[in-house]
Amino acid sequence: MSKPVKWTPKAQPEYADLLNEIEAKYGLEVVLKFLDKAEQVVDTIEMYPGSFPLFDIAPTTRKAVITVQTSLIYQVFKTETYLLYFWDNRRGGE
Repeated sequence: MSKPVKWTPKAQPEYADLLNEIEAKYGLEVVLKFLDKAEQVVDTIEMYPGSFPLFDIAPTTRKAVITVQTSLIYQVFKTETYLLYFWDNRRGGE
């Protein structure tokens, strides 16, 4: 069941910072590839909010892997879905 996706105030600047970091380290081409992957993940979350696994650090949230290094943590509510923050997968369970 499709639910509208909303970005939290924390997720928006984190996303911008992440894009800037990727561009500084790897260049514009890698940023554009990341943007495509992130957009696909957000589209999937909007259409099928329960399709990604629960996040073991916070069991009321879900974790959608964008790349090996980065996941998007989100929470599904009755009428909408909130994108909470971006998770560095290299952090492990910290």
